[in-house]
Amino acid sequence: MTVRRCALLALLLTVAVGCSKSGTNFADLSTPAQLSEIRSELETAKTAIAAGGDHYHCCIDPTCNWCALHMASCECGHALGEGKPVCPECVLGWRKGKGDMADIDAADVKSALAEGMSDEDGGGHDDHSDHH
Repeated sequence: MTVRRCALLALLLTVAVGCSKSGTNFADLSTPAQLSEIRSELETAKTAIAAGGDHYHCCIDPTCNWCALHMASCECGHALGEGKPVCPECVLGWRKGKGDMADIDAADVKSALAEGMSDEDGGGHDDHSDHH
C-alpha cells in the first residue's frame, strides 16, 4: 500500500471514529457538514504529523493539504529553501500570495508535479523526500 493510500485511509478512519464518538453517522451528515468534518480532522492529522517531529514543513500559510493526503508529511519548505520544486497546492498558494518564506519570489516557485513528482511509484515519495 502506498503512503498516499495509507494517509487517505487514516484520514477516513479518523473521521469515522470521530463521528462514532459523537454518536453521529457520517453518512447522515449533509455534504457541507461532511466536508467540515473532513477539514477539521485533516487539520488534526497535520498537527499530529508536525508534533511527531519536523515532518510538516510547509512553505505556505495556511499549510497545504496535498502533502498530508499524498505523502503523510510535507517537505515543501525544505525543498523550496534548496531551490527544488514543491507540491501543486504550494505553487498555487505562492501564486495567490500565501507564501510563508522570506526572500522567495513566487514566480520562481516550481511544481514538483511538473518536474516528475509521483506518488504512484510504489513509495509515495517525491524528489524532496530525503528530509524525512
